[in-house]
Amino acid sequence: IFRQTVAGQADQEAVVPLSGSSTTTSTLLWDETNFITAIAIVNLGSGATTISITARDTNGQTIGTSTIQLGPRNKTETTLRSLPSLAGIVGRRGSAEFSVPSGALALLGIRFNGAAFTSMPTVDR
Repeated sequence: IFRQTVAGQADQEAVVPLSGSSTTTSTLLWDETNFITAIAIVNLGSGATTISITARDTNGQTIGTSTIQLGPRNKTETTLRSLPSLAGIVGRRGSAEFSVPSGALALLGIRFNGAAFTSMPTVDR
């Protein structure tokens, strides 16, 4: 469970689903029309890896691609829109596919709307 505390507002909590330990590809549906999508990614592998990200609109057309370098058993977190070449998702809806060439990854999506936030399920393969 994640909790967000903002001064002067009630705390908000979100329950987060876990990815499997052998996931090599994970797809996240996002909505950046009135929300901000944040992600947390973990490299579950024993070696450094490059995570490839492809963002698509609701028609399946590629909006942009990006990569994240992660060391073994390391994590990172950011907003989806702040990744290089993915600013084009703002104001749109779609999906983002995260994949690793070897090893495994775990992905978490969180959608923010002002003080409210919720977890976003992923489809893992």
